[in-house]
Amino acid sequence: MSAKRLHPISGSKAKRLCCDKHRDDFRKDRLGDDDQASKTPGFGHIDGKLEISAATPSTCPRTCKTCAAQYRPLAWQNWDWLAYDCASDDAKAADIVKDHVDRTTHALDCLREKLESCGNVIAKRWQKKSVSKRAAILCAAMPDMYKYERLPADMLYKLLRRDGMKERDFKDYHNNWLLPYLDVASMSEDPMKLLSLLYYRTKYRPADWVQWDCQQLQTAFAEGTLVIAYNPHCVVMHGEHFGELVQWDEASAHRGDIVGFPRAEVTLEAQRILAEVLEEVVGALLENGEPAQGNDKWLALVASRFKHRTSSWEHDPSMHHTAPFGPPPRFDIAQSLERLEARMYAAEDALWRMQTGPEEVRNLLQRVKSSVWYQQQTEDVRQEQLARMTIGHFVRSEQLKTVVYHARHAFFVHERYHTVIAEGIYLPKAYDEALQLLMAELKTLFRGQVSDLRGLAALLPTFRHHYRLDPDDEPAVRISPEDAYRDDPLFWCIYQLHDYGDDGTFDATFLFRCIDVALSRASGKDLARTDELLICHLSDMAAVHRSLSDLEHHRIRLTRSLTDRQRRELCEARHDWPDFDKRSAATSTVLGTVSDWLLEPLEKVLGRPGAARRPSADHLEHFDESNKSLREFWFRVESSIEVVLRDRFKLPADKIERYSEMLTWKRLEYSTNLTKKRKELEQAIETQAQAVRKRSNTEHVVANSITHASTFSQTVWGDEKKDAVRTTPLKEKVKTRAPSTPSVAPFADTPEPATDEADRAKSGQRIAVGGDSLQLFTRMFTPSASTKRHASVDWDDLVAAFTDAGSHMRQGPGSAVAFLCEGAGYGSVTVHKPHPDPSINPISFREIGKKVERRLGWDTETFVLREKRKSGGAWALFGW
Repeated sequence: MSAKRLHPISGSKAKRLCCDKHRDDFRKDRLGDDDQASKTPGFGHIDGKLEISAATPSTCPRTCKTCAAQYRPLAWQNWDWLAYDCASDDAKAADIVKDHVDRTTHALDCLREKLESCGNVIAKRWQKKSVSKRAAILCAAMPDMYKYERLPADMLYKLLRRDGMKERDFKDYHNNWLLPYLDVASMSEDPMKLLSLLYYRTKYRPADWVQWDCQQLQTAFAEGTLVIAYNPHCVVMHGEHFGELVQWDEASAHRGDIVGFPRAEVTLEAQRILAEVLEEVVGALLENGEPAQGNDKWLALVASRFKHRTSSWEHDPSMHHTAPFGPPPRFDIAQSLERLEARMYAAEDALWRMQTGPEEVRNLLQRVKSSVWYQQQTEDVRQEQLARMTIGHFVRSEQLKTVVYHARHAFFVHERYHTVIAEGIYLPKAYDEALQLLMAELKTLFRGQVSDLRGLAALLPTFRHHYRLDPDDEPAVRISPEDAYRDDPLFWCIYQLHDYGDDGTFDATFLFRCIDVALSRASGKDLARTDELLICHLSDMAAVHRSLSDLEHHRIRLTRSLTDRQRRELCEARHDWPDFDKRSAATSTVLGTVSDWLLEPLEKVLGRPGAARRPSADHLEHFDESNKSLREFWFRVESSIEVVLRDRFKLPADKIERYSEMLTWKRLEYSTNLTKKRKELEQAIETQAQAVRKRSNTEHVVANSITHASTFSQTVWGDEKKDAVRTTPLKEKVKTRAPSTPSVAPFADTPEPATDEADRAKSGQRIAVGGDSLQLFTRMFTPSASTKRHASVDWDDLVAAFTDAGSHMRQGPGSAVAFLCEGAGYGSVTVHKPHPDPSINPISFREIGKKVERRLGWDTETFVLREKRKSGGAWALFGW
């Protein structure tokens, strides 16, 4: 829902029901869909006779997105709420900018002095105050601070509900729109938010923050909710000339060194208001005049990075920017590469499970089949969708591999030229081209992820009740955006994201922050309905958008835009280019022509019913047939793609052979794991058979004893003589309950061949652990061996098991936790702590097991039960 689509018609009802023609006309006027719009200058003041400056306005056409974000195009000014509110001559414009900069600098200097001398008092008093008292201080410092979270959306819907509302009423909330991340509710409930604001705003210069502060005004500037003054000059936004007025220059403006006065003035105003609000809050905390107590405790709080913040995604750099409650975003190619590689490895692990785990495939496709949209489609569409959902894991892996390839190339080029990269100058040509290729690929991937999100949200059962489904058309949302915002915040965020790019109003960073809030507050049924596949897709989107946003905020903007042909030529000129573009096109071709031949083995995987809960011969048959059908499906996928690469794109055989690495069963790792799993299953079946035979023999003995006892009777009245011979033997207590299947290792009694034991002992891979840890690791690597395979695992139990195995934990960025296993195996493995509920569902637990198995080489046979001995009156553990 966007204000720009609603305003021109007056009245509340008219705003809700804006006709398509009216909306299209406005969009054409605003965005410049006609050919002439891209040829004629589109900026200036609508009053052509206005003489306030001799400076030349931007000469770019109104279709220039960079300039349209800094000035109001002439066509926009025909709409009342998008017209400039006033015009400032050069002298006044210079005074306004200087006043903002000077007052901001003075307020920040005062805050630095107070934090240095009274940091302990400030932190202590703010944390000790109640929520209501903190709210009172905030309201006194900024009386018009918004009361609730999610200001842009909340404000928009509330204002649109007012009957007869005029467009300019939006501007009554000018200060709120300048600082959309400040609200009384969250700032008073979480004391660390204000303290982190104090620290990061005083640690960094206003110039370091200006790119991010400017970005926060994107919605307000485009929607006409700010009071905007016009002057054709630009303002320098970096370096020692920060805040000075200069003439517009196309290269400097597009590079980000200067920003048009209309956008720059409100950005600097936002910085001034924030600094003065923080100064007012600190003044209120120190008004009692308590002597300074130093800042050692304040520095300790800073060292903890304000870890007590309640947001679950807030300090995770893979999700979104931590600003404003963290450092200002800066482009770091090494961090971007690390973030994207983490998602690529997650995609590879997911693809591994889809190619080697029939149960994983069956679980996914059954969730898809339960959706209403799937049930209303024809049989051909259903089968095609099942194939798309399965092959989609391969597409995801390929897309992330492409982005990581470009990020790695940019990283290597940056290492070569990092000594000559500086603000205000052009980038080296090679680095400029590398970043452009990376940015283009990130944009392409994010657009594709947005498109996939639309289908995913409708296809998975999570939000099925919000869609109106038509067999002859795409799913349509039946709930209004405002109702979704009020009743289902998580779906509202998903809806806004999958509408992102279609002239969407809200910035993706804001939407990811809202998703964080929705997930952190979800519990019970609301949390359980969130599909793991959906969360995984959102995590990919957040990581890609974070990298793209960092690159777009880069102070040193790219010098020029490369065409598609130029980008393709640059890629093909690289000696190690893996032809990702052709591989992607070939996969898309196969997905567009799904045949019965391709679907046949997948139907067999899906059609086989689950085996009995207890291991049996049916388990083994089910195991063999399911794996065979799954291998056949992926073999046919590979064959279909190879045909397209060979016949259509004329790729040589050696490159096609490299492409076939997608098939996991061509690796020795797959055959080894499959053999081991089959052996474990056979041993579990044998153990179960032994238990059945033992129970049968026990029941037979008991039955015979009862029959034998019934053939004798007492023939003497009264007490029997001591020397009398007892004719009925004493009944021996026999345990008739069959022994339960061991939950730790049902095949532990079956000895390994001596050669295997010797090899393992020689390699030193045996790790002695306690009973609980052994049970958890057994379940991790052999789910079928445990009766709890459908239950969740507590995060603390997982940490305890790794610690018991001799590894130690290291906290990484955000929710990432690395388990370092130098003393117990080799290497390390990174696992993300689930939030807000610290429990790991069975699917994710199996995913962790796959990762541990691949990264560390651990499996069920790695662990043995630690023996116990009695020493000195206490039990001592040994076997480390």
